[in-house]
Amino acid sequence: MKHLSLYLLFAVAIQSLCHADVTKLPGDDRRMLQDSSRFHEVHSTKDLPPAVVALCVDDKGKLADPG
Repeated sequence: MKHLSLYLLFAVAIQSLCHADVTKLPGDDRRMLQDSSRFHEVHSTKDLPPAVVALCVDDKGKLADPG
């Protein structure tokens, strides 16, 4: 039980130390990324652009499709 408490304390401490914001992003880029209407949810790998799929495939040209 003593070790579990220590691990939990470390997990909380590390999480609080690692929190950071992007500070060097220009204002225009930040506003563009915060505009949620520019984004949409992808439900299948078939909905991804071919360039993105090409970056993510394995050595056999396959990509997992969880749906």
